[in-house]
Amino acid sequence: MESKTQNIENREKIMRAARSLFSERGFEGVSIREIASAASVNIAMVSYYFGGKEGLYFECISEFAKSKEVSVKKSLKPMKNTEDLKRNLKAVVEDKMNTFTEDLEAHKIIMRELQSRREPEFQKKIMKQLVPVFDLIKGLFEDAKKLNLLKKEMQPEHLALMLMGTMSHPCIVEHAMETHLGYNMTDPKKRALYINQICLLFFSGVLK
Repeated sequence: MESKTQNIENREKIMRAARSLFSERGFEGVSIREIASAASVNIAMVSYYFGGKEGLYFECISEFAKSKEVSVKKSLKPMKNTEDLKRNLKAVVEDKMNTFTEDLEAHKIIMRELQSRREPEFQKKIMKQLVPVFDLIKGLFEDAKKLNLLKKEMQPEHLALMLMGTMSHPCIVEHAMETHLGYNMTDPKKRALYINQICLLFFSGVLK
């Protein structure tokens, strides 16, 4: 019988292998056997810990989404003026981009999923995990609008979509950016520059 420590280690080995394979080949392109082999565990353990491939795939997304929700909540502070809005916006962008390396595989899985035409109920289940982070960012812009900090034509929902898209784009084109532009987001200097550019773009475009 496995100890609690072994259970945790085996579960994490399976998760690491799954994130790597799912991020590169998608849900349909990976078998349970391949995941078990990459994790060096018995194939039955995938079902034991996650109930099968679908459960494992869902957990890869859910674990990441919950961690992002927690970190974004910590980034957002009470807001009264434009400087507070700038601070909050920069904190959200920094949190997202500074964890680029460790979160890259999860981001790739999510980007693939958002473009898929999966069974509606399963996709709805996944989207339920992702919406809270979007709502937190939308809420930031909604609060800014109530405080009259944004240009009147700015729409919080659209701003949240644009910000999340801008932050996620390097995850989607990571290989192309490095190959053709020499732009590697794991480089702290390049990442800091990208963070600064996002903030400047939003500060100059949306604030009154």
